[in-house]
Amino acid sequence: MNRIRQDEPSAASTLSAGGGRKTTALWVLGSLAAAGGYATLRYVVLGPVPWQQLPLYVANKALALAGLVLVVAAQCYRSPGLRRQLGCWGAGLLAGHGMASFMLLHPAYFPGWFTDRGQFTLQAGVSLLCGTLALVLVGYLVLASIQRELRGGEPSGSLLLGGGTLVLGLTALHLFNMGFSGWLTPTRWHGGLPPITLLGFLLASGALLGRLLAVGGRGPRPRNEAR
Repeated sequence: MNRIRQDEPSAASTLSAGGGRKTTALWVLGSLAAAGGYATLRYVVLGPVPWQQLPLYVANKALALAGLVLVVAAQCYRSPGLRRQLGCWGAGLLAGHGMASFMLLHPAYFPGWFTDRGQFTLQAGVSLLCGTLALVLVGYLVLASIQRELRGGEPSGSLLLGGGTLVLGLTALHLFNMGFSGWLTPTRWHGGLPPITLLGFLLASGALLGRLLAVGGRGPRPRNEAR
């Protein structure tokens, strides 16, 4: 009987898990709604993109921004479980963005990425390489987190620690090479709204800078606290 009682989850842990799921759901739904609304407003309502491109081309931009928001938001919480949930959801949305992007790789969607011979430019190659490496690393971190928990280890924390710092750097480089030329002409921004690539770059760069400053200010920590 004592063993059974010890194995039963406490009321506090149950409430904590329920609150974590609710917080995660709010973040996921809120980020998707905000990113989807912004992308639709900027590119379709105020921009030249026709409504027919909403299901994939415009939605792909929303997936990218929402996924990045979730991955960055994971560092705002102390709970390892909540940070892992947000990180996994963000990784899933970014994976969907990656698959959709490869389906859209065509001069009709990215005319500046192709030469007259139909080959990728150097800028496009660097952007795609950084994006691919970031996706691979995010996938590895997610799988490692799940595997560790299934083996009975301590829940891993945010995807923004360790390899996650590299993910942010690669993401910033990916977005910089993708949209830098358009950032310099704000008079051509649709409705005066900044491009999603610029918003994502500022978000990734800000999170990366904050993370590096936080690590530098704390100094080395014991291994059991480095989460």
